[in-house]
Amino acid sequence: MDLYSLPVRRSDYAAAMDAINVDDLGMNEGELLLAGLLEQLWRMALEAPARPCSLARVSKRVHRPMSALMRQLSLLSEAGLVAVDAREEGGGSVALTAAGRALCAEWFGA
Repeated sequence: MDLYSLPVRRSDYAAAMDAINVDDLGMNEGELLLAGLLEQLWRMALEAPARPCSLARVSKRVHRPMSALMRQLSLLSEAGLVAVDAREEGGGSVALTAAGRALCAEWFGA
C-alpha cells in the first residue's frame, strides 16, 4: 500500500478524523485506521517534538491493543513513515520519520 496515494487532501483533514464524514474520503477501513494512527502520532510529535512516543502511550491514545498497533506500525515502517524501537522485554517507542512528518504536515497542518 502506498500511503502517499491515498485520496486525502489537507482540506479534507481540517478537522480531527472522528469529525470527518469518512464516506467522502474514499478510503477503506484499513486506510482510515492508518490515517487515524498517523494523526495521533503527529499530534503527539507536536506536543513533545524532542522525544519519541512510547508504544504504551500510543496504544492507549488510539484505543488499540498492542498487537494490532504493532501490525499497523509495521506497515507504516515499511512505507518509511515511522521508526519503531520495540524492545524484546516489552515497551519501546515510535517516532515519525522525515517522510512521515512531511506527509502529516501536508495532511494535518501544523
